Amino acid sequence: LHNTRSWKADFGKEVTRRNGTNKYYVSLLVYNVVAENNSTLNAWMAEEVNVDATPPEAGRVSVIAPTDRSEIPTDPAITVEHVSCQLSQDTVIIRWTPFVDTESSVSYYEVAIGSHFGGKDLRDYRRTGLETVAYLEGLALPAGTSVYATVRGWNQAGQYAAAHSDRVAISPSPKLLVRARLEQQDLPYQTSLSSLAGSWEVTQSCPI
Repeated sequence: LHNTRSWKADFGKEVTRRNGTNKYYVSLLVYNVVAENNSTLNAWMAEEVNVDATPPEAGRVSVIAPTDRSEIPTDPAITVEHVSCQLSQDTVIIRWTPFVDTESSVSYYEVAIGSHFGGKDLRDYRRTGLETVAYLEGLALPAGTSVYATVRGWNQAGQYAAAHSDRVAISPSPKLLVRARLEQQDLPYQTSLSSLAGSWEVTQSCPI
């Protein structure tokens, strides 16, 4: 005979850390009808439960320049510089330092990118397992816009912490206009014999 039963109890503030530990044990004692009459234990089981009341500690998120995957360091201790702008409109590579959870450990990560800080409108969250590099491909990022990456790390207790990258400008075709003189009109001659002057304009989303 197979029976399935469930049990739930609210201990309120009784479940607190004691002696510097967050481990508790749930014991189940099972008696059948015969054992109930003669006080003989029929079955016994104990299960360890780890109480984790806090989310992980978030790492640092960077968007790195598109490159060959073999050139990206796999060691998380090696830092990679965050790019403030990029040419690619179809690929974003995100790298982050590992999140830390000393109570129940990190279970998995998920990443997203958006047009605003913390957004996910350009690519919704997707899991990356425990990898600390994500390649988001097949995008259609408009030129002249900005994107932000977000990484969420979940622990075994179902809590998460989020970390965000700085702004990344999408600038596939920066333009530079150079003039041989200060006026708006670029003329191939001048009257001065003692000085030269010029001006230029840069049109792009990247900071200079």
